Amino acid sequence: MANYEEAALIKRQYEQKWLAMEEIAAIGIGRAGGETGIIISVTEHPEKVRREIPGRIEGVPIQIKKTGAFNAQ
Repeated sequence: MANYEEAALIKRQYEQKWLAMEEIAAIGIGRAGGETGIIISVTEHPEKVRREIPGRIEGVPIQIKKTGAFNAQ
């Protein structure tokens, strides 16, 4: 089971690559399947992102959530 520090390390390692994907709106750390993991928010095509990003990296769970676009207020 991953802890916060492990999830943060994986996030830092992959964040720039993932954010280059136009479907990805945000990347954070939270509860993914009952464990501490990485939550990736996508605006569209979550199935495409799931094909590109594995469900776990080095034991850290990755959850893809369709959230739509974020707008600054």
